[in-house]
Amino acid sequence: MRPLVLEQPGLDEPLRERLRESAVHEAARALRIQSDLVAAASLLDAAGIRWMVIKGPVLAELCYGDPLLRTYSDLDLLVDRNDFARAVEVLEAEGAELQDRNWELIERERRGQLHFRLRLGTFADVHWHLLNRESVRRSLAVSMSEAFERARSVGIAGIDVRTLDPIDTLIHVAMHATTSGGDRLLWLADVRACVVAAPLDWRELVDRARRWRVGPLVGLALDRSRRAVGTHVPDAAIGALFGDRGLRAIGAAVDAVWPPSASTGGPTPSILWAEVVRQGWAATASTAWARIARTAANRRDDSARVDRPVVVPTGDASTRERFLQSVARDA
Repeated sequence: MRPLVLEQPGLDEPLRERLRESAVHEAARALRIQSDLVAAASLLDAAGIRWMVIKGPVLAELCYGDPLLRTYSDLDLLVDRNDFARAVEVLEAEGAELQDRNWELIERERRGQLHFRLRLGTFADVHWHLLNRESVRRSLAVSMSEAFERARSVGIAGIDVRTLDPIDTLIHVAMHATTSGGDRLLWLADVRACVVAAPLDWRELVDRARRWRVGPLVGLALDRSRRAVGTHVPDAAIGALFGDRGLRAIGAAVDAVWPPSASTGGPTPSILWAEVVRQGWAATASTAWARIARTAANRRDDSARVDRPVVVPTGDASTRERFLQSVARDA
């Protein structure tokens, strides 16, 4: 079903016109991104590289059922770590511009993605892991080999591409929301869209999330999505995902006092709790301490800011090559 806001009677005409212009702009941008996706798919497939497309067009087409209901501004590609260095080489050889320059930071933090500008101007995050920071990956056990084994083939932009299976898609969307603070309505709506898109085996979701040690992250995202946008989730599934009544109770209490919906982007307790909660008290405490230490280090070293890989050139070609070759060896 297509959105009917533009056709609503009584809508302020200047607002209607702005919405119409926005819809045209978003549709044009989606076409450009899809064209860049088709070109990238041709390159990667011709090189025999294992890859997937995640987030943006997948959510729009498969979870929302209509690209007009979910806009996106960039492209996310997930490449098998064994093919990552070659994927970078292939994309650059065909005119994609690698944006990252701070190779010392990228190597030090074992970043899980690089940023490209594709031929038609689309910004693409090319991942070898679903989680960007090694410090976060180390606190969890997300298996890329499992994700690739379960990948499904879907139709996007008129071509067949691979993407995460429905449960892994929901886990990824929930995990991305929570590790980013879990305070944006769009992220919680994405969680709902994943739940609605296809029948879910809740027991398999719980088993998989617990095995990857992301149970509380997924449980918190589902709980917040249920409260914010009415997502239907069995309460038993949320309890099983947390695995500990105390962790779930703290999350509920924090959200009650500092609602995520009231966040203005700053580090509120509900945002911080979403970022650090892990499977068990010891892992949660360890992650919280690491979060405090990282914040202190970032204040001392401005080069560690998230945007610095693009704007501050450091390291040389050997640093870049060492990082790219090390990705295949990363556990």
